[in-house]
Amino acid sequence: MAWRWSWRAAVFGRCGLLALACGFALPLDLARAEPPLLRPEVMDAHTFATDYNETLVTLPVTVQIADGSYRNAEFQLTVFRPAGVGPFPLALVNHGRGPDRTYPSRVRGNRLVTYFVRRGFAVLVPTRAGYGGLGSKIDPEFGLRACDDISVDRQISSVAAHALAALDYAKAQSWADMSRVIVSGGSVGGYTSVVAAARGVPGAIAVMNFAGGSGGNPKKSPGKPCNPERITKVFAKAGQTLRLPTLWVYAANDSYWGEALPKVWHAAFTQAGGRAEFVGLGTIEGEGHNAVSDGFAGWRKPADAFLTRLGFSAPVTSGAPKASGFAALDDAAKLPLQSAAAQAGYRNFLRADLPRVFVLSPGGAWAFRSGKPDGLSEALALCTKGAKVACTPYAVDDAVVWPVKGTP
Repeated sequence: MAWRWSWRAAVFGRCGLLALACGFALPLDLARAEPPLLRPEVMDAHTFATDYNETLVTLPVTVQIADGSYRNAEFQLTVFRPAGVGPFPLALVNHGRGPDRTYPSRVRGNRLVTYFVRRGFAVLVPTRAGYGGLGSKIDPEFGLRACDDISVDRQISSVAAHALAALDYAKAQSWADMSRVIVSGGSVGGYTSVVAAARGVPGAIAVMNFAGGSGGNPKKSPGKPCNPERITKVFAKAGQTLRLPTLWVYAANDSYWGEALPKVWHAAFTQAGGRAEFVGLGTIEGEGHNAVSDGFAGWRKPADAFLTRLGFSAPVTSGAPKASGFAALDDAAKLPLQSAAAQAGYRNFLRADLPRVFVLSPGGAWAFRSGKPDGLSEALALCTKGAKVACTPYAVDDAVVWPVKGTP
């Protein structure tokens, strides 16, 4: 899945980018505007995100392969933690299946990682046997021949085995709260998260499924995976036993499953007794199958509401003014600044995770901050320094706070 997010803080004015056009020495990337999100180009075994307390361990696991035999294997578990000592609730993030099982050498980046860490979770990301640098010689999740030969049961069993091994590791760590586990994943990792939870994951309290399914081939048969009825039956069976709340996120332009099949799968699950909130993102920019990353702006608020019902709060900006009612948050036409640069900056604000702020000055300067609870004061200072006049908050977190005309 592609990553297009970065940490940014920028100021623009009537004369354009102040750092370049006005002789004001202001770097675009200011010190720690927010920790950088994880990106595919740094998904290697030797890179560690210190901002997210990233660590790596190698663990044993037993998996079944295509000939029916069992193999003892090793897999790499990447762990991310918030600041502090915990104990933290846990989020399992299960990856999908790419065309090259050897890349990356271990799975790190996923929009869910930074999303969960910001909300106080320790995140466990297994690179399953069959993938990456340690396990690509065997393939527990695929059959011997064609698409129809995929073993759904072995896919599910593999994800479950790695989840249990990861949780066994976490159990021995003082920072882990084993009573609050969210199971999540994308694509193959999404649907297997639902089914593995139905079979039993210790401490699981909820499941988040992003573009979950199996058997898709967007090049040979876009939107028409092989034997989708098989996945329908798997979801229906899971719905008979799983009573945890689940969140399902799919985009209409998913070239693996199309728009209709995920709704069929969701109906099969809920009609069998499962609890599932379906979030349809519509058509998103890029590939709809990358909903977990490219669809973040569409699923973040429903996911926050989902977690709130479970007792977890979204991060907020310190000292945020009250909503003013000046405009809807996503109505960029109401933004007092209509320059292309300001509009682009505001779109970046809308795509950013909480906490986030967008401030501006009457003269046309603006600044954007994301990822820091004290970002409002930093953004105001940054904007005011560049504009030479006091700046005012326009939007903070999920509300427009710009003063309505006639108010103080």
